[in-house]
Amino acid sequence: MKILRGLLCGFVLLGWGVLSDAHADDVFVLNFETGLGSQSVQQVRTVQAWSKAVEEASNGRIKINLYPSGSLAKPNVNLMACQDGLVDIAYLHSFFFIDRLKALEALYVPGLNITNPAQLLSQCGI
Repeated sequence: MKILRGLLCGFVLLGWGVLSDAHADDVFVLNFETGLGSQSVQQVRTVQAWSKAVEEASNGRIKINLYPSGSLAKPNVNLMACQDGLVDIAYLHSFFFIDRLKALEALYVPGLNITNPAQLLSQCGI
């Protein structure tokens, strides 16, 4: 019985080692719809730079396919495309979704036009 138990444990550990090595080589591919122009400043400086940083930080285990200019979903339906699984990540143009994402209302305070952090601090009286 001890021999059988030892063999069984050995096979389980061997299988676990094989499976964990197989998962270590997996590459996770995420589809990111931005709705931004492919050469826009936001697309190049923010989205492309971020996706490249994610790929580098994950040693290539996370790959992000970028879909600009509404090529998978138009900007006004990005949220639904993400919820339905058409895309994994969506750059939301928040003004399309104020009614569905109530926390975004704070971004649309009349007269609040923040272009840099110092301006925000001064408007808050700090």
